[in-house]
Amino acid sequence: MAGWKLKAALLFLWPAVGLAWLAWIATRAALARNATGTFALVSVAGFSVGGGAPAYVETSAPIVRAVVLAPFTGPAVAWGLAHGGEIHCQGSMIVITGMSGGHGPRSAVTVGQVILTSRVALDDPLLAHETVHGDQWAFLGVLTPPLYYLSDVIAGGSERNIFEVAAGLEDGGYEL
Repeated sequence: MAGWKLKAALLFLWPAVGLAWLAWIATRAALARNATGTFALVSVAGFSVGGGAPAYVETSAPIVRAVVLAPFTGPAVAWGLAHGGEIHCQGSMIVITGMSGGHGPRSAVTVGQVILTSRVALDDPLLAHETVHGDQWAFLGVLTPPLYYLSDVIAGGSERNIFEVAAGLEDGGYEL
């Protein structure tokens, strides 16, 4: 009985603990400007202190993002394939196209690093829009769905949902 409670607590707490840990490392190491500090700043804030990111950070950031999103990506791929989708890679995302349902009323839905859609292909603006949702998953983890829904309810629809606005309404195909 206690085992599932611990697992549930860790599932909900890991994004907050992980971000707090990275922020602590970034703050501490930014003063020393060492490699770990630069990497942590890129992971947390998306930039490095003192100019452009070193080559190791540019090549490591997608790997860190993929690892952080792995708990959501695996089940999303299985879900998409179970609904008749075909798997493709576009940019930094895994795209499951040609699904026969399973992605709700929207034309595309992002879960972790996976875009689920019934479309045959994604155009570049929609891919960019959904990639931002992947970044939101990376920062918020398991809190993404409830916060997304709460924003929809409070804002009064998708056109004012902070997640959709941040991802670019026009790129997502929303009427402005």
